[in-house]
Amino acid sequence: MHIVAILSGKGGVGKTTTCFGVALALQDLGFKPGVLDLDLENPSIAGRDGVTGLTRQDLRYPDELIEPPRWAGLPIMSVSLMLPDEFEDTPAMLDEKRKHF
Repeated sequence: MHIVAILSGKGGVGKTTTCFGVALALQDLGFKPGVLDLDLENPSIAGRDGVTGLTRQDLRYPDELIEPPRWAGLPIMSVSLMLPDEFEDTPAMLDEKRKHF
């Protein structure tokens, strides 16, 4: 498994567009990429206002595991899919010590 991180310290620079472009290109080359949106403050890939339109209802739970939904053939997982519905429009803010693993 290989991980390609698309990140920036600034918003609005095209991270999501670049992420999908790279993932779709890798898929066309025969690889099996997936997209993981870990933006805690403004996840933009999934959720009601996300670019894919995927919501928590698109998640599946076979054998007590989480199966991510697919968009354009890509498995997509986002922190926004893990938030309870009542927090859908709330950033998943964590204090500084909880952001580190």
